[in-house]
Amino acid sequence: MCRAFKSEHFQLSLAYLADIFEALNSLNLKLQGANANVMAHYDIVQSFIAKISLWLKQVERGNLTWFSRLNELFSDKCISEDLKSKIKEHLRSLQDEFFRYFPDVEPENLIYKLVRNPFLVNVEDLPHDLQEEAIELQFNSLAKDSFEIHKAYVYWFLFPQRTFVKRDSQFS
Repeated sequence: MCRAFKSEHFQLSLAYLADIFEALNSLNLKLQGANANVMAHYDIVQSFIAKISLWLKQVERGNLTWFSRLNELFSDKCISEDLKSKIKEHLRSLQDEFFRYFPDVEPENLIYKLVRNPFLVNVEDLPHDLQEEAIELQFNSLAKDSFEIHKAYVYWFLFPQRTFVKRDSQFS
């Protein structure tokens, strides 16, 4: 065991894992707390998946800035192709797992856009069964004024429930 800790490859792998677990712990903390809701979580998870894409591109270029512990060990060296390949493979695998656990997290998810701000969604892009109700909502001045005054998560508690709010199958 002592020999493993002296191995440069082991130390670099351990530093990388410490950096990844720090990022995952930070994500976990962001998903907790007061006023946590699906919309906020959606944005946080989407942001984390985008960060993984950024990290993949940076590692490809040999830039380890985002991995502080690993970067510290590499301050005067170049990253080996073997380690670069393993890190990229792990990041892709991590990204795939996030897509598997959160299949609805995609930048252009119209249902999330509708909930986030129903007044900015192009009605023609919505599923057919939501289009007429979305039009009614978009032309409801009281609803629009209320939405602008309140945060989105408060607004939806105040607004009478309609069928498009009950479409929980889109969120599961």
